[in-house]
Amino acid sequence: MEKLVRDKFKRNKEITAKLIATKEKQLVNKYSHSGDNESYWGVVPSGSGLNNLGKILMTVSYTH
Repeated sequence: MEKLVRDKFKRNKEITAKLIATKEKQLVNKYSHSGDNESYWGVVPSGSGLNNLGKILMTVSYTH
């Protein structure tokens, strides 16, 4: 998944600039409903979740 995210940002300079502008902020992928996929990739309304997409985005932003 990280490879796909990196490719997405490599291809689109506009969203790359937005990601870099987040600097060292914590990025959280929030969902409005709960489910197994949602709690794996982000944070659900109860506040629980692994936020793996947010972690990938932070990793990608630090390496640009």
